[in-house]
Amino acid sequence: MDRVGVAVWELRRLGYDTALFGDSDRAISPDAKKLVGQGVAVIQWNGKVSTEQRIAADLPFLDLQSLFEKACQIHSEARVLENCRAESKEQFDGKDMVSGPKLDAWKKAGASETSVRQLIGLVAREKAWFKDLNAGNALGKVVVNALPKIPKTDLAAKLKLVEQWVYG
Repeated sequence: MDRVGVAVWELRRLGYDTALFGDSDRAISPDAKKLVGQGVAVIQWNGKVSTEQRIAADLPFLDLQSLFEKACQIHSEARVLENCRAESKEQFDGKDMVSGPKLDAWKKAGASETSVRQLIGLVAREKAWFKDLNAGNALGKVVVNALPKIPKTDLAAKLKLVEQWVYG
């Protein structure tokens, strides 16, 4: 059993209303079916993705650029670009598609928009760009500003489910 699954399970066993809102890229234990059977609300992203990957996939491209700029401000542009270059070479058979801090330039270098999104999401997760309080707050602001533009995405739908669970 993983810590999150156990914590949710035990809180529910003690009689608390509980929900698990989490990534879908790693299995949880007890699994979602068992948790739901015990009355736990389980909200996870469609597909096997982390929160960073879901956000990168669903944000409008201009907001993804803003997210990338936030990462550069928090961790330094040089470090973030190096993180992306290393992963880019793995994804594109040794070719570096990361041509600077403007994501449109990556597309001009031959990367598809989908691959840019996948690269940003993967590197953000692997390098923990938004895993501390201040960085997470910056990420949250980008997402909240983008939500009205993306009402039909999985990101918006799952955040709406969380809101409904919290406020009834």
